[in-house]
Amino acid sequence: MNRFSVDHLSQQNLPVAVQVFSSEGDIYTARVTLPDGAEGIICNGQGENLMTRSLEAMRTSLADVTVTEAKLVHHMAYDEMIGMGESQASALPLHW
Repeated sequence: MNRFSVDHLSQQNLPVAVQVFSSEGDIYTARVTLPDGAEGIICNGQGENLMTRSLEAMRTSLADVTVTEAKLVHHMAYDEMIGMGESQASALPLHW
């Protein structure tokens, strides 16, 4: 999968769609979709996956990126825990 740094995305000044993934309840990572359809993981300046401990921290980290659509994707483990198999992730719109 492609990797895009926050700096690269802000310098390109392209309108992008972002999916923020919630893991363990308080760990957030993000993926981006560019206008040409290319997708990738958003990384920090050191090339590591961008990871924050809150949605507000993620929004602040992406403040210089032109985000046209943002969604929070959260996998619910409950169905799997009660033996019903893996559940579908829900995507909630974020109003940034």
